[in-house]
Amino acid sequence: MLSVPFSISDAHHGFSEMRGAVYLDGDEVVIEIQVKLLSLFDRPAQTFRFDMTDIEEIRHRRGVFSDTITIRTRPMERVTEIPGASDGELRLKVKRSRRADVDRLLSRLDLWIV
Repeated sequence: MLSVPFSISDAHHGFSEMRGAVYLDGDEVVIEIQVKLLSLFDRPAQTFRFDMTDIEEIRHRRGVFSDTITIRTRPMERVTEIPGASDGELRLKVKRSRRADVDRLLSRLDLWIV
């Protein structure tokens, strides 16, 4: 199973660190997130699942040091319940060293996005 680790930098107005992984499980996108409040307190990991058919758009922006994956779903509620999401979008920051994994994951998702 291909899993891509990520971080979310704009969580809770900078008071939280969020790290997680995104992967495909059958025809579902699974996002697991671990939240660390004030760099001191770990909250239990959360898992969010939604159908690949719910994805409206995925953008991949390559950067010098890291890449950004932006996920937008058709019913906005699918992604807005995930911590760190805003305006119906979830932005995942991925290390440049994981770029090949991102490309493989996105190529599998491209088969579903119409």
